[in-house]
Amino acid sequence: MNPSASDKRVWHVLFCKSRSTHWLLDKLEMGHVLAMRLSPGGTMWTIIDPTTSIIEAKAIPVEMMPRPEDYSDAVIEVVRVVVEPEALKPFKLGFGVLSCVTVIKYLLGIDKWFMWTPKQLFNHLKGQGHG
Repeated sequence: MNPSASDKRVWHVLFCKSRSTHWLLDKLEMGHVLAMRLSPGGTMWTIIDPTTSIIEAKAIPVEMMPRPEDYSDAVIEVVRVVVEPEALKPFKLGFGVLSCVTVIKYLLGIDKWFMWTPKQLFNHLKGQGHG
């Protein structure tokens, strides 16, 4: 079966300042990552925001937030990523930490074990030519 162009998933990955006070996160330039994409028809943003205790999923009308950068004043960078259907794999946590980076890597079909911080994910996406 050949996937059509409409099967591609376009995610906007938002790299943010940390929202919590922590001695380690305070030292990081980017302390959090989340992702959003337009719903079919382009009327709603579907937002996946993994935090330390929950994975929050919500939908916001495009009229309320026309651009991904408008999500929060903590947003530092936004990277647009087109995910091909064949890049998606079954989730396997294995040995590791379930974090915001882990969840977003799964959404994007990235299977790299040594990638734990938002900055590492940002550098990987930029190195792959996403923008």
